[in-house]
Amino acid sequence: MLTAETRSALRRVISIMNQKGGVGKTSTATNMAGSMAANGFKVCLVDLDSQGSIGADLGFKAAGLSDEGAGLFKAVAFDEELKPVKNIRPNLDVIPAGDHTAHLADFFHNKNRDGVDPLLAKTLAQLAPRYDVVILDTPPNSPVLMDQALLTAKWLLIPTRTDSESIEGLTRLASRIGRITEQNSTLSVLGALIFGTSGRSSTSGIVGSSRKELENVLGEAAPVFNSFIRYAEAPAQASRNRGQLVAELAQARIEKNDSSELTNSVIGLADDYKHLAEEVVVALARAEEEAARTERTPS
Repeated sequence: MLTAETRSALRRVISIMNQKGGVGKTSTATNMAGSMAANGFKVCLVDLDSQGSIGADLGFKAAGLSDEGAGLFKAVAFDEELKPVKNIRPNLDVIPAGDHTAHLADFFHNKNRDGVDPLLAKTLAQLAPRYDVVILDTPPNSPVLMDQALLTAKWLLIPTRTDSESIEGLTRLASRIGRITEQNSTLSVLGALIFGTSGRSSTSGIVGSSRKELENVLGEAAPVFNSFIRYAEAPAQASRNRGQLVAELAQARIEKNDSSELTNSVIGLADDYKHLAEEVVVALARAEEEAARTERTPS
């Protein structure tokens, strides 16, 4: 178990998770972090997926700035100081992933034979107080890394599509959360995010029906964000290929006075991520105010 002081240090850690791949975890983590940083929040983005896609999305892997997860592995396994890659964007630092992240998963697996030791939480607690928000991007297929992320986080954000496989992934995730809360009683679901929809309205049509379906599945366990991320494959692919955030890609095309269909699609997608970041910040503030009010209320 972690001390109250350690839990306090981790109070602004958000884990982005779903046990189904292809539901936009990395795109959500990267673009939400970028939007928060652009609005003055000091953000640390932690990649826990050995594919290291955050390095591609932000362009620093191609620039040779990724340590492939070596820094995080050494910090956890050998108690070395954890040093993020600084200023990948203004106000945005990153802890990369890669081949060494697979070694980290093996390390956790060997250490967890007699239970889950919150080693990642202990490591990140030394770093988290330097930031306004710490965002963890998690893999869908590494139970030990998912458990470590759940033990570390205060908040959980769940991107999901609304197909049957994605809903099943939510069900499996709910079961995992139930087990982990025995050790991390402070873990709360901040919200679920509808990802990859072709809908245009947040209250009607495809998005509206998708939200109702998710609310039925999740019950009172998690609110569904009003924000949603539209299906826009071309701009999403262009963003990753160029190592630019969607907002950066949109701004570049605006500055070139490009009025193509792709530009309109990029601008729309950038707005989706902007609205999500704003809603997450509001949800965090509201939840923290409610928690503080509860603590002040005599039992």
